[in-house]
Amino acid sequence: MTKSASNILCFIFGAAAGGLATWYFVKDIYRKKADMEVESVKRAYAPQEPETTPGPEDEEFPANRNFTIFQSELESMKTDYSEIIKSAQYDQELAETNGPYIIAPTEYGEDPTYKTYELTYFADGIITDEVNDPLDEEEIAKTIGRDAIEHFGEYEDDSVYVRNDVLKADYLILKDLRKFSYADDNIPGSHV
Repeated sequence: MTKSASNILCFIFGAAAGGLATWYFVKDIYRKKADMEVESVKRAYAPQEPETTPGPEDEEFPANRNFTIFQSELESMKTDYSEIIKSAQYDQELAETNGPYIIAPTEYGEDPTYKTYELTYFADGIITDEVNDPLDEEEIAKTIGRDAIEHFGEYEDDSVYVRNDVLKADYLILKDLRKFSYADDNIPGSHV
């Protein structure tokens, strides 16, 4: 046998021995992994033993102890909820006394629970809704407040943004340099 043939045979026997050793070790690793998974499934689906609760004969845990703990937690919760309710009523009263207020343009419509409306303020002092119907003084006071139009130029020259927490609404008031009596021939329901 030549030297190159013996080298080839040594290579083949070495590769075969390495392959067998690898197969042997990998087989053990995967068998252990499979056994662990089977055990975890057995534990997960094994019937649970009912938890034992201390009875009245157990002096360390008297029967009324759990009830007393429950009562104290219930009283604590009542106190917490009454504070929340008082706070909410205070916030509502504060919003009603403060009424509508000016907000930054970036705040307009940011709260998805608030509806958004666009109003138009004409040069002759008339404020109209989205369908170009004029608002009366009571509607103005209730929605945007009487002094909202005094804030043109505070953030932008031709618009004012107002939030009304009581009505859960944001208003955009746009300035129109025309008089209402000349805008679209004063047709109610037409957009300007």
